[in-house]
Amino acid sequence: MGSQRPKMVAYAKADVEACEYLGPEGVYWSKGNRIYRSDDPDGRLELIGAVPWSGVRRMLGQVRLGRRLARQNVYNVVPLDQSDRIFFSFATEVGVIEGGAVKLIDNRPRKSRLLRNGMAVMPDGSVLFGEYLDNAERGRIHVFRLPAGESKIEIAHSFAEGDIRHIHSVNWDPYAARVVIATGDVGDECKLLSFSADFTECAAVGEGGEDWRMISPQFTSDSIYFGTDAQYQVNAIKRYDRRSGMSISLAKVNGPVFYSAPCRQGWLFATAAEMCVSQTTPEAILYYVDPADDTVTPIANFAKDYLSTKYFQFGLLSLPIITRPQEVIPISGTALKGIDGKFFAVT
Repeated sequence: MGSQRPKMVAYAKADVEACEYLGPEGVYWSKGNRIYRSDDPDGRLELIGAVPWSGVRRMLGQVRLGRRLARQNVYNVVPLDQSDRIFFSFATEVGVIEGGAVKLIDNRPRKSRLLRNGMAVMPDGSVLFGEYLDNAERGRIHVFRLPAGESKIEIAHSFAEGDIRHIHSVNWDPYAARVVIATGDVGDECKLLSFSADFTECAAVGEGGEDWRMISPQFTSDSIYFGTDAQYQVNAIKRYDRRSGMSISLAKVNGPVFYSAPCRQGWLFATAAEMCVSQTTPEAILYYVDPADDTVTPIANFAKDYLSTKYFQFGLLSLPIITRPQEVIPISGTALKGIDGKFFAVT
């Protein structure tokens, strides 16, 4: 018999558009280039920083559709172990907020985006993240490290030319004490790789084809749960068994799975309304995975709005980074009817 399932409830939070982080340090939020903090989901918002922007970016960023068109959004807001130091990504920028000042870090060989929830904070306080860019020529792709307390990025690992297109996410697996990286996009480029913390040793959890194309895995002592991000085959939420080395499909889902997050008992996985070949219904759906019996239950669904996915983004449900299970999880939408830039909550 499974545990009690979470429920969707009404929720409103004025003046912000996404919840970025839930943890013991508080709740972090964003709207455009601005980052806010509150003590809890219902607490008063405090502006803690605004990422510099100018020209066309600033003009487009003044309105919601402009932000969607220009992809002017903050992602990956995470407080670090050092006091008053917060990592963030914004469009193709990365930086830290320290002592109330926003500092962009610009020593990467080239700028690229990070997918939401695509970075990892390591036990030593450093931050790992990878390059997510078009890379049609299949050149070298880097994993970067921002050392604890530093303001310069270093290359932690590089994938050889022709190996992968880009990196979907970098994750810390606390049960195996390993860095787990999801890559894409085509054929053998689709991999889930497990590295030692110093990147001197690598093992493939799984690779080859869209069965192993993913963005956001979740970890337990004996399993890795993930949703596939397939473009051409029906997507599924799966569980990889560490002992047997086998993965099983728990349930088929309506579209590519982009984001996931832990809740009190189990995990939330959100599909995107990408409108690709594999999409079975034109909506983003939030699913709950119950680890007690591996059942998968849809708990909220929102139809794609009428605007172009090419110019005004896929229909997305944005889940925060969660470092401690929460009673209330604010979730916002992008390009979804009735919830674009607005919230509901899972409780």
